Amino acid sequence: PSSRHTCAPTSSGILRYACACADCSETSLTSPTTPAPPATSPQWLVARSTALRVSEGSPAAVQMTVTAARTGYQLTAGRLTGPFLPPSGTEVSIVVTTPPQNGHLELVGSGRVSGSLTLTSVLDGLLSYVHDGSETLSDRAVVNFVTAEQLVLLNATIQVVVEPVDDAPRFSNVQPLSMARGSRLLITSDLLSATDDDSEPEDIVFRADNAMASDAVPGHFKVRTSSGGAPTHFSQADIDRGHVLFIQSIPTPRHEFFMNLTVGNALLTQSSSARIRVVLNNATISLRVGSGRLRVEFNQTTVLTAANFSTSTTFDDQKPRPKVRLFVITPPRLGHFAFNGSKQWVRTLNFTAGQIENGRVAFVHTARGIEMNDSVRLGLAIHGSAYVQNTTFDVPITVHLPFEPVQVSASVALQAPEVTEGGTTLFTKDTVQVRYNPESKRNGNMQITVEKVPKDGRLFVGSTGRVLKAGLKLLSMADFATIRYVHLDPQDTRATSHVLQLCVTPNRDTWPWDLLAPVASCGHRLHINVRLTNRQPQKINLNRIFVNEGSSVLVPSEVLLFEDWESPPGQLTFTVLQQPSVAFFYKLPTTSLPVLNFTQEDVNEGRVGFQHVLGQPLATSLSFKISDGSLSTQHAILIETRPVSIYLNSTGQRALAVSALHGTPFGSAPVSAAQLPVSASNPEHNEHIRLTVSKSPRHGVIECRDDQDNEYSDAAELRLADLQEGRCRYRLLSLSTRKTSDTLRMAARVGRTVRDNIRMNVTIQPRPDVSVTSVSTVYIATGSSVVLTTSDITVKTAPADFPSSQVSFIVRKIVPPTELRLTASGLSISRFSLHELSTGAVTYALGAAESVRPDGDGLFFDFFVTNEYRNTTVHRLHAAPYSDRMLLTTSTLDVTEGVSVNVTTSHVLVDGPPQHSITFLVTSPPQHGQLQSRSGSALSQFTLQQLQSGEVQFKHDD
Repeated sequence: PSSRHTCAPTSSGILRYACACADCSETSLTSPTTPAPPATSPQWLVARSTALRVSEGSPAAVQMTVTAARTGYQLTAGRLTGPFLPPSGTEVSIVVTTPPQNGHLELVGSGRVSGSLTLTSVLDGLLSYVHDGSETLSDRAVVNFVTAEQLVLLNATIQVVVEPVDDAPRFSNVQPLSMARGSRLLITSDLLSATDDDSEPEDIVFRADNAMASDAVPGHFKVRTSSGGAPTHFSQADIDRGHVLFIQSIPTPRHEFFMNLTVGNALLTQSSSARIRVVLNNATISLRVGSGRLRVEFNQTTVLTAANFSTSTTFDDQKPRPKVRLFVITPPRLGHFAFNGSKQWVRTLNFTAGQIENGRVAFVHTARGIEMNDSVRLGLAIHGSAYVQNTTFDVPITVHLPFEPVQVSASVALQAPEVTEGGTTLFTKDTVQVRYNPESKRNGNMQITVEKVPKDGRLFVGSTGRVLKAGLKLLSMADFATIRYVHLDPQDTRATSHVLQLCVTPNRDTWPWDLLAPVASCGHRLHINVRLTNRQPQKINLNRIFVNEGSSVLVPSEVLLFEDWESPPGQLTFTVLQQPSVAFFYKLPTTSLPVLNFTQEDVNEGRVGFQHVLGQPLATSLSFKISDGSLSTQHAILIETRPVSIYLNSTGQRALAVSALHGTPFGSAPVSAAQLPVSASNPEHNEHIRLTVSKSPRHGVIECRDDQDNEYSDAAELRLADLQEGRCRYRLLSLSTRKTSDTLRMAARVGRTVRDNIRMNVTIQPRPDVSVTSVSTVYIATGSSVVLTTSDITVKTAPADFPSSQVSFIVRKIVPPTELRLTASGLSISRFSLHELSTGAVTYALGAAESVRPDGDGLFFDFFVTNEYRNTTVHRLHAAPYSDRMLLTTSTLDVTEGVSVNVTTSHVLVDGPPQHSITFLVTSPPQHGQLQSRSGSALSQFTLQQLQSGEVQFKHDD
């Protein structure tokens, strides 16, 4: 630019010009240009700041002062001003070119800085550096100060000095612990680990707050190097060395649970916590027995090896591998298991699979005598678990004999003893005999076990009288010969043979060891024959007889049953000891004839019944005797008689309808079971129901006729059958009654049961009524006629819907020259109907004026009304003749301006025809007001009655 011509900027910014160079000494500039500053030119800005000190993991505000570096330029409120710049200057921004590595820059109110920010926000102290908590000592960030045109004014570095802090260790790995229920799991760094840059692994300490006490979670941690129970804490070094175990040994039904773990430094001044999940799985255990059987040596101690027993679980890959414990559920008979704990074999009932592998478990054969087969039931469980009997196995045992034994067989012979019913008998040595094959003097003794004793007898052993029970006493052959059997003489059963079940087994203590003893022989049934004696019949069933009043019921064997072992049912005879007045037994096929004797066979075959007499007292018991021909006993059978119930089906009850009109029926109606649906609880008693009128009807009477006489008579009592057969009726006492309903009450009785207050409703259709309620005077102009309407003669009928065509007007007298005519035809009539009157079919005519000659009572006609059932009295309708000429007189109406005033007969007076027939028509409306009604509506006509009642007003329009 020349010294005389300045250049105007084309846009906001710096060093961008368009110059008018008509007389410039330099090269003409025809377009905007941006000359770059020389590389060695001084910076535009100067930034001064001290190293930022921040605590590890904490924020700190960035403090910085920035000033202009060139002469003539100033930095004010974040804008650079000076020569060749717009008057308002240019805004300076800060762009982060190299972000910090161990933290980030953050602007208050805007969050993390990711792009540019204004210089003003930095100068105002709104920019902060936030350290990420890593174990570092320094950090840096590089920023550029640029203009809006992205011209770099200054490149600056923010130095950060990090002051270390001793913080808490952090969990780096927390995995779920999946393990077999009741086992122990090795905790490795793959499952649980923590890190701390300030501490060594020995100083990183774990504590399971709620796993230390056995009542908190079902397990605990254990350190192999510690003694005693659960440790209070363990370190990361213990985990790295494989010294930490988690043991699940407390029974729990849960499949998973959680523990709270805390990790901190050695002094636990800083700590953090995490939640670890423990998943429990039921391990499946299997047992393999070598060759399928356990082979042991006769009378020796056989050491067990893995070839005899080996176990495996579904968690064998778990570290450490779950230990399997074996325990004896059903011990063997021929020996026992032993454990070598301190150089001697000690009897034991449980051992582990590892002890078998180490040769510390043996089977000791201790049985005397020769028996080669045995078995043991073993249970398997995870070692240390309270869940025993996870799996059970039956292991057969074979005893290896070092010699060839001799097999001995034994046979048992039984001889049935005999006892008298209720008596005692002694067993002898011949009752039970045992024979051996081959016979040998060296054979051992046999012993007898009683498996089942008779329920109708007792066994007493020896002179001491000890009672022998099933399965609880072992007998030698000598003891069996001292048994005394006592028959208990039961009353309910008469068995002729009792059974004693025995089991014969060799006595192991006395049997030679080189002879194979016979196999136990069980299920031998020793029959004891019983001689029966004659007894009286025994009561089996004697229950209550339930019968309805006046009804009968069969007596089955479930109610009456006696038995006699010596006599068949046909010989057991029942004899009734009471007279059959109230109730009695009968024998089919006759049900009404009492019987005093019948047999048990009659009862068993359903031929005996029991009958109660209707109306008699309710029976309670009957005495009888039962005999077998020689012995008899007396008994009484209880009887429960249910009274007869009377039911009224109210839903089926219908009101009786009776009419006083002509026709059939006339004044009466039959009473049927539909009006009184009464029934007894036993349908066969319906014919015995008697009905008594307890409250007579007020407007009628109940009448019945018998089977022979067709004449009706008053009935104070009637049978239900009379209603069902239609022999009763309700008759009105008066055909002229105007009542519409009636009521009577009855009581039903059958046997000793009475049901009162049975109500029967009667609906009465009375004769229709007719009356004349009003007769008006008729105004007739001479020489004309008027149509009569129901407003001239008002008639009331009952019922209200009685046909109007059946109501007639009969004219008794009419004064000429008036006459009644039919409106349509003009024919003279002396009778017309209410229907014709209501439809305008009747006309009342008056002759010419010169022919009108009324008598002293004037013009009229007399009439009465009839409906074929009733006639009214004679009524008179008067006719008032008038001339059709009128005289009208008017006067002046004074009215105040804008005010309404009533128009009365003092202003308009008319003389002539009857006033009710006069109507005024407004032919010329007023010009300064209007005629209106009291409500304010305009009138174009009005009647004389409206004028007289003050309904007509004149209103001035003001």
